[in-house]
Amino acid sequence: MQSDLLAQPINVLVAEDDNFQRLALIDILTLCNYQVTAVENGRLARDELLKEDSHIDIVLLDLRMPEMDGYELLCLM
Repeated sequence: MQSDLLAQPINVLVAEDDNFQRLALIDILTLCNYQVTAVENGRLARDELLKEDSHIDIVLLDLRMPEMDGYELLCLM
């Protein structure tokens, strides 16, 4: 059973409005065998988290973003 848990990919949600930072995080996390979903703002991150089929294990959240910043999203979580 322990090996089954280790075989499952870890799903990471990256919420970052800066394109360079977002792409760098995607590259690094992908190289480390994480499954990455990336969005540009907190509103889109909230939408991803609320999806019925969402399987996010970790959220990497920029605190200052347009539309909905990370602080607002943290309050909703």
